[in-house]
Amino acid sequence: MIQRIQTLLLLLAAVTSALLLWEQMAICNIQLPATDVIDASSPLADGRYEALDSPISAILVGIVTLINILAILIFKNRPRQILLSKMSILFLLAFSIFMGVWFYQNYAVLPDGCQVRPGPGIALPFLTIVLLLLAIRQIASDEKLVKSMDRLR
Repeated sequence: MIQRIQTLLLLLAAVTSALLLWEQMAICNIQLPATDVIDASSPLADGRYEALDSPISAILVGIVTLINILAILIFKNRPRQILLSKMSILFLLAFSIFMGVWFYQNYAVLPDGCQVRPGPGIALPFLTIVLLLLAIRQIASDEKLVKSMDRLR
């Protein structure tokens, strides 16, 4: 099970999706005059924009991580592995869209003194999608090999 390349790719995808919870998507350098105040409920109030700032994004990341782990565990059912990997990609796309829209809404209410720059976590959803696409490719090639061997029997 663990020696298969798609299992390692799925494991890396699970790890990178779990890292989404702790890595910062954006970092806000707050240099405000004493008269300007940022709303404490804003996700950028602490200067970090991460997936744990919203329950919806944390749930989406948790679902993606669990789906990737489940895909590893059902290694004998390759078509279902492909299906779960595709579902994981859809949830990651939903997560990325949600985080982008949510960031845009909260960025609009920030005062002018905030300088926002991308954080290291901004690339993790895309890295996870690439790993999942590579895993799907490997799973499909294994399924093709098994079907060709079945024809020879």
